[in-house]
Amino acid sequence: PAAAFGTLAGQRVFVPYTHTEAASPAVRSPAVRDEIIASDIFNPQVFDPIFNQFRMNAGAADHVVGMHPFGEDSLVVFNRNSIHRLVGVSGSLLDVSSPLSEAIDAEFKRVNRNHMDKAVGCYSDNRYYLAVPTGESTECNEIWVYSFLNSSWESIDTASSAGFTVNGFV
Repeated sequence: PAAAFGTLAGQRVFVPYTHTEAASPAVRSPAVRDEIIASDIFNPQVFDPIFNQFRMNAGAADHVVGMHPFGEDSLVVFNRNSIHRLVGVSGSLLDVSSPLSEAIDAEFKRVNRNHMDKAVGCYSDNRYYLAVPTGESTECNEIWVYSFLNSSWESIDTASSAGFTVNGFV
């Protein structure tokens, strides 16, 4: 399929599944923006739309904005309104599990959508740190911490200073 981006995880290529084949790309009808598709294992040229596609957040106004491999067997998928972790991507894709952000769905609703492109994240010490602008803030003013060891969100960190912003992580 034609795709704006893709990533390698578990010996497969994962891409957003929004368009038909690359030879003559056309938007899938009806327009689909919340699915990804994976290549066959060890064969990045072959994509099976029946067994190797995933709909991340069916029925929601959500779409894939990024993907990043995590460890040997996981892929983190970033949607506009949610985050998902696909576990088990190097074997049969029938057993893959997904939702990561469901537990903090109320927090995701507080993100300032007009400035969410400023969000930054990083992985360190088995934790994923995500800085986002919330409420009326035009800059990242909260840091959300997800623990991969505990498989849960650990904290939401803020500062009492109104001028506190996060521009990036080192």
